Amino acid sequence: MAWKPSVTLKTNWAPLPKEDFSLKDFKYLLKKNILLRNAPVVFSGGEPTLIPQLIDMVALLRQKGYREILLQTNGRMLCYEDFCLRLIRAGVSGFGISINGSSAAVHERMTRMPGSFHQTMTGLKNLLAIKHDLPHLKITTHTTLTKINLTDLAALLNIFIGKQGIDTIVLNPLWLQGNAIMHHRQLLVPYTDIALKFKRAIKKVTGSNNLALPKISITDFPFCVAADLMDYIGTPEQGPVIGHDETIPHTGLKTGPPNIKNRMCRTCCYFSVCAGIPPLYIAKFGWGEFHPVAHIKPLHKFSK
Repeated sequence: MAWKPSVTLKTNWAPLPKEDFSLKDFKYLLKKNILLRNAPVVFSGGEPTLIPQLIDMVALLRQKGYREILLQTNGRMLCYEDFCLRLIRAGVSGFGISINGSSAAVHERMTRMPGSFHQTMTGLKNLLAIKHDLPHLKITTHTTLTKINLTDLAALLNIFIGKQGIDTIVLNPLWLQGNAIMHHRQLLVPYTDIALKFKRAIKKVTGSNNLALPKISITDFPFCVAADLMDYIGTPEQGPVIGHDETIPHTGLKTGPPNIKNRMCRTCCYFSVCAGIPPLYIAKFGWGEFHPVAHIKPLHKFSK
């Protein structure tokens, strides 16, 4: 099946985890007009900083007129300040850093890489220092909530209090793709548990002291379970359309089957904007926590 962007595509998503992905391969993607010129380009999937020609790819995008070039990364290579500067000079306008816990003990249970927490936090520190002179640089953090780190959420949010320069803290449930499919029984937690733990974490971190956190956005989360968390719910990123049981080009990364909706979902006011639920999630937890919502909240309440 050919890899084609949706007609409603808002974000160009370039999953590039293989180290042997070449500049020639990237030029082929550009030649086929897969990347929309008026949309951000997001390098994600696997670890794009391991691609030797990444900086050349970024520079090529800039030369072709792309202005919003974002990098979703584990942040380990960003512990080298010179590498950060080279990426920014080539054209990277924003970084999304994956931080999976408040400490090395929690973070490295997710990454399974000793020393990765220190490298990631050093990378974030480097970017925040650079942003002092480049205020338009976009910096977000990304945390996938699982059985491993859900109880650590309050401690994680606590380390971001007063952090100047972080634009958004992005929280999301487990994305059922790649290795996550294999390990979903050990990692996946119900949406209702995430909602409950998040409310408790916010109250614990900011409730008594009214301390300032960066903006928080919970993405890839069903609106019907969000209830009183709608002010935090972000719109899910839209990527390329990939068919059932397909692999992402150039990666060999396995995707899960498309999300599904229940018959009762048709009566929900969020039906047209809901992305649905992964079948593996339903197989594990069922439909019991999902209930149609009668009245939609004002759209200006949504986090972006």
